[in-house]
Amino acid sequence: CIGLGSTIAVQPVFFQRSFAANFAKVKYEDIICPVETTDSNCLKGLNLAGTYSTYSSGLSSLLTLVLSPWMGSVADRIGKRPILIIASFLQIPSSFFVLLAIYFPGNLNFIYLYYIASTLNGSWFVAVILGAFADFCSPVNRAAGFALVLATFELSFVLGPKIGQITYNMYGIKAPYVLQLSLVLLRCAIIVFLPRNSLPTKEDLETSRRSSFASMTSSRD
Repeated sequence: CIGLGSTIAVQPVFFQRSFAANFAKVKYEDIICPVETTDSNCLKGLNLAGTYSTYSSGLSSLLTLVLSPWMGSVADRIGKRPILIIASFLQIPSSFFVLLAIYFPGNLNFIYLYYIASTLNGSWFVAVILGAFADFCSPVNRAAGFALVLATFELSFVLGPKIGQITYNMYGIKAPYVLQLSLVLLRCAIIVFLPRNSLPTKEDLETSRRSSFASMTSSRD
């Protein structure tokens, strides 16, 4: 959620200014878009940035609605680990493209690529994380594990914007995005090198199902 903080605090103004410079046919450094602007190019830039953000967020929500139950079912069949690896690596493109957009503000292609990549950054993988907790938590602790995961997400939405703002104020506009990409890469490294036996594999799940089915069919109850 460092990315969330930088998105709220910096991204709309930056994207507005980039689009405005394109409309005005000038360099990014040669145009300023204050909050109370009346410049037509800045207004058009703000409208375009808001429109693309709305479309990207809406499509991301739709994909989350469609993918959440489906990915949970897939993860039950092939194991949680592959899906979590995929979910982690899908976060890299959006973080990478927005960082390139910050370093090269005159190239709008990076902004467009960011909007496309960010559609995959929804919360569709939450179901897989909850399923992973269900696999390795005992029945007594399972509810507490679910609550911990959801509370972490809620807390990150509260702290993310503040962390992004603090990083931006201390180190400049590029700092939140560098930190965001670094954390995403760190998470990918952790999930890739996570001990294999920490999450059930496909074979483990199949063995568990057969064992459960055998106990149910052989039970006199």
